Amino acid sequence: MAFDGLNMDNILVSDVLDSSLAPIFHFERFNKLQSILLDQLLETNENIVVGAPTGSGKTVVHELAILRLLQLRLSPESSMKLSSIKAVMIAPNKALCKQRVLDWSHSFGSDAVGLRVEELTGDSESKHETNKVLARANIIVTTPEKWDSVTRQWRQDVMLLGCVDLLLIDEVHHLGDDRGAALEVAVVRTKTVNDTYAKNNKLMASKRNGLRMVALSATLPNLADIGVWLGCAPTGIHYFDESFRPVPITTHVQVFGSEGKSTFLFEQGLDRQVKGVIEQFSEGKQTLVFCGSKKSTETLAKTLGSSGLYHSSTLQNVPTAIINTIGNPVLRGVVQQGVAFHHAALATQDREIIEQLFSNGVVKVLLCTTTLMLGMNLPAHLVVVKGTNQWKGSSSGYTPLPRSTVLQMIGRAGRPGLDTQGVAVIMTSFEQQHLYEDGCLDADVVESSLLSRLPESLCSEISQAVIVDIDSALEWLKKTFFFARIFKNPAFYGIHEKFTDHGDFEDYLTDTCTTALKDLCKRGLVNATHDSACTVTALPETLIMTKHVIRAQTMTALMGMSATIDLAGALQGLSSVQELHTPIARGEKKILNDLAKKCRFRPKGKVCTLNWSFHQCADSLFL
Repeated sequence: MAFDGLNMDNILVSDVLDSSLAPIFHFERFNKLQSILLDQLLETNENIVVGAPTGSGKTVVHELAILRLLQLRLSPESSMKLSSIKAVMIAPNKALCKQRVLDWSHSFGSDAVGLRVEELTGDSESKHETNKVLARANIIVTTPEKWDSVTRQWRQDVMLLGCVDLLLIDEVHHLGDDRGAALEVAVVRTKTVNDTYAKNNKLMASKRNGLRMVALSATLPNLADIGVWLGCAPTGIHYFDESFRPVPITTHVQVFGSEGKSTFLFEQGLDRQVKGVIEQFSEGKQTLVFCGSKKSTETLAKTLGSSGLYHSSTLQNVPTAIINTIGNPVLRGVVQQGVAFHHAALATQDREIIEQLFSNGVVKVLLCTTTLMLGMNLPAHLVVVKGTNQWKGSSSGYTPLPRSTVLQMIGRAGRPGLDTQGVAVIMTSFEQQHLYEDGCLDADVVESSLLSRLPESLCSEISQAVIVDIDSALEWLKKTFFFARIFKNPAFYGIHEKFTDHGDFEDYLTDTCTTALKDLCKRGLVNATHDSACTVTALPETLIMTKHVIRAQTMTALMGMSATIDLAGALQGLSSVQELHTPIARGEKKILNDLAKKCRFRPKGKVCTLNWSFHQCADSLFL
C-alpha cells in the first residue's frame, strides 16, 4: 500500500484496506494520530511505542498491528497459514482484558476474519488448560502477572511460547507501579524465548518476521526510554500531545479546605460537595465521578440518588425487565434516580448493564473506580476526581494520586461527536493543590520497579538456565528497563556515588548481581560457588518458588517451618506472607474483632485498632 497522495489527516479506511478487512473498523476514516502511523504499522515490522492522551484512538494502533500480521499471512508469497498467527496482548487488569476479548472476538473472530481470541487471566487454570489456550488461540489477551507466570517455565513449552509474532502492551507506563516488575520481566523473557526458538528452529524462523512489539502509553516525559528498552528505532517512538485529543478539556482544580489531622475524614467530607460540583459544571449532561474505593462509589451513589439531583421529568425510565436483571440490590435501588456505580467487584452482568445504560444516556451520573480509567470506552461531558489521595495500606497510609493517573481520569471528559469541549474538576485539599494546578499537571517520569522483585526475578531465570553465573546475570540485567533508567536517574535507585562512565556503572551492577545471588544462596534457594564467577544452579526449592510465583522472603519462611509444626502454627505462618497482605478496610474492624471471639484459633488481643500494623493484617488473614 502506497500512502503517497493521501490526506494524512483523516485517511479513508477503504483507501487502505480491501473490502474483506475494512469492516473490522466501525468508522469511515482514521483520525489524525492513526493516519500518521498507518504507513509504519502496515508496511513495516518495526517495534513501535506510542504515547498519546486518553481518548485519542490508541487502541486502533494495536488493531492495525494485528492487521499487518493478517496481510502477511494472506500474501501469496507466504508459506504460513492464517492459523499460525500468534499475538499476545498484555493489559493492566482483568476488566480491560475481558473488554478487549469481547471487542476483538467481534472484529477478528470466526465471523470476521477467522482468528480465535481468548482470555488468559485466571489464577486457577491448570498447566494443561493454559497450554490448550496457548496452542489454539491466535490472539491471547492476558495480564502482566499471568504472562509472567505462564512464561516462567518456558523451556518446557518453547514451541508454544516461542512462536509469538506480535507482543502488544497496553498502558506500558504501568512499569512504574508496584506491579510493574511483573510486566518488565515478562517482556524481557518473551524476547529471550523468541530468540531461543528462532535459534533452534531456523527453518520455521525464516518463514516468520521475528517478534514485533507495539506498546501504548499515556503521554510521558521519558517515553523515549521505554522505546529504547523495547528496541524501537528513533522513528518508532511517537509522542502525541494534547492537540490530538478529539475533544479539548477545560480543567478546574477546586480546593475544599485542609486535610487537617485525618485524611480519611477529609476524603469522606468531599461526598457532601460532589452534588454542588455536578450542578455547577455538568450542564445537565453525563458525569463520571472517580472515587478512591468500591465502598465510596456505593455510598456516594446512594447519597446522590436520594438528593434530588435530577428531577424525574429529566430522567428516562429504566424498563422493569432491566432493573429485575440487576443483581446488586444497592445498584438496583439507585439506577432509577439516574445514578449508578461501577467497580471490579460487581458481577459481570451488572457492569455490562450499567455500561449500556450509561452509553444510552439513561444513567446520568456514574460513580466509578479506576477500572473505568483503563480502556473502557465510556466518556462523559464532565469528569470529577473526588479526592487526590489513595490508600496504600497500613505501612504507607494515604499518598497523593500520581499525576499520570489523574491525567488518565480527566482524559475521559468530552464525548466525541456530542461535545465541543469536555470539563474536568479535581477536588483536592490545600496541601495538594500545588500538585494539580495549571502547569503542574504533567505526567510523572516512569521508573523501573524491578529492584523490589530482583531476588524472585533472578530465581526465575536461574530455574531456566538463562542465568548461570555473574556474567549471564549482568547480561540479563542489561535487557531490563531498570538498565535503561539507571544511567538517567541513579539517585532514584539508591546510587549516590559519583560515577564517571559506564564502566563504573557496570562495576556497580556486577556488585548488585553478586550480592543478590549470594543472598539467594545463603537463603538456600540456589546453589552458588564461592569464586569470582559465582556459578549458580537451581535447587528443587528454586523450581517450586518459580512455578508457584512465591516471593523469596515467603519461601525462606516456609522452609524455616518445623516439620512437626501444628495446625495453628502453620496457619499463623501462612497468614504472615506478603503475597496475602491486604490493607484492612475501616468497615472490617468490628467484623474481625467479633469473628476473633468465635474462632477455634484466636490471635491475642484485638485484631484491629486505629493504628493498624502488618501483624494485625496477618491476624485478619489468620481468622
